[in-house]
Amino acid sequence: MTSNHAKAKHRLVVFVVYPGVTLLDVTGPAQVFSSANAELSEQALRYEVVIASDKGGLVATDTGIEINTQSLSELAIPTIDTLVVAGGNGVFDAVSNTDVVSWLKMAMPVARRVISTCMGVFLTAETGLLGNRTVTTHWRWTDKLRADYPELDVVCEPIFINQGNFASTAGVTAGIDLCLALVEEDHSRRIALSVARNLVLYLRRTGTQLQFSSSLLFQASEQTDKFEELNTWIDQNMQADLSVEVLAKRVDMSPRNFSRAYAGHVGYPPGRAVELIRFERAKIMLETTSIPIKKISLQLGFKNHERMRRTFIRHTGIGPAEYRQRFGL
Repeated sequence: MTSNHAKAKHRLVVFVVYPGVTLLDVTGPAQVFSSANAELSEQALRYEVVIASDKGGLVATDTGIEINTQSLSELAIPTIDTLVVAGGNGVFDAVSNTDVVSWLKMAMPVARRVISTCMGVFLTAETGLLGNRTVTTHWRWTDKLRADYPELDVVCEPIFINQGNFASTAGVTAGIDLCLALVEEDHSRRIALSVARNLVLYLRRTGTQLQFSSSLLFQASEQTDKFEELNTWIDQNMQADLSVEVLAKRVDMSPRNFSRAYAGHVGYPPGRAVELIRFERAKIMLETTSIPIKKISLQLGFKNHERMRRTFIRHTGIGPAEYRQRFGL
């Protein structure tokens, strides 16, 4: 999925849409590229955003709002720099549209990079061009994506995965995060942060951040109420011994039965859930306070700074000091 775009006077960004596309999957990322233009110098390569569909004309989004589009057949494929395949419930009809899939088969190998936002990955996967790539999508659709395209390595935790010439994102706002990262890649971190500030985004998230915060983690299952009191206790006792044995005793279960039941209700084994809660709490403290990192690690039960550092590298790819530098006040 590469091509020689060195002589281009602008970067053509094409959004592929269809009836039932999620409006924010299109307008959020498109706004990032448009806002970046306002920050660029006259000499810099600017973005030209085009929204296209099978036949062109008005296309109804999931909100009922219609967006005006160009026909895919009108586009000069060799000029496409960034190809964005948007997500939405309409994707399951779109994968059966042989004209759209055939056009993508021609365009994806030529574009400098291809992006699928949220459920758009179903449409890019339908081309058969993704091979065994690692991809993500909204957590509600990861099981279906694995079942429909078993050759793919589907992961549900990151908000986006950027592999250079192909990227995929989780929920709709993750497309905004990915496009900010692409603006930084094309231009500079300063430009990307300026765009984020102008769009009044809380922070520019890295792709390795989780789709779930710790609070959402506990709300993910309708059966989580079984452990609601325990989860509250964990959140309020970060410095306590939170081993499986101690947690099992609090709910009067054997460690083995507790581990199995907890993972079934919450979606993660107890040890993993405790780590995620500590990690989420640490992120908030790094973003919003000036408390020394070593003190944060002790307050949240990491035992020592090195354990907290390893946790951050595992989940974000960077240590807590760099995380605070990037996202702190």
